[in-house]
Amino acid sequence: AGSFNSGILELLRSTLWTKVDQYTTRTLKLRVFTHLHDLSLAWHLKKKTGEIISIVDRGTDSLDSILNYILFNIFPTIADISIAVVYLIITFNIWFGIIVFGTMLLYLFVTIFVTEWRTKFKKQVNKLNNEMKASVVDSLINFETVKYYGAEQYEVEQ
Repeated sequence: AGSFNSGILELLRSTLWTKVDQYTTRTLKLRVFTHLHDLSLAWHLKKKTGEIISIVDRGTDSLDSILNYILFNIFPTIADISIAVVYLIITFNIWFGIIVFGTMLLYLFVTIFVTEWRTKFKKQVNKLNNEMKASVVDSLINFETVKYYGAEQYEVEQ
């Protein structure tokens, strides 16, 4: 019965979250699209279309992931830890609560440190991915020119 109830709750959560997620993503993409059209021609001429598309897609996907993570992972975890600390203080004594709370703080700081260390590598990967997408999109946008000069192999090697 327990797994059946959790399955129903997961389905309900997923259904409700999908509507919020779609609304948030649609609104954000519309605002970004409007902003991109408000930028000057000079700005657009300096940028690569594929790179902009990649950045916008990654940004909107990240917003969804962050909101989902905060709402369904961080808040429940904070609630669980708070309840556990209060329970341990009431049932045993304050030291049990302090130990659990201190352990969680230590875990939090280590997690933040490791995440920031990994972020520099992720930024490098994102930069290379942006450059690759920019090259692909620009090549496809200029398909006629590539064909005219017989530069298909050159474009593939890029």
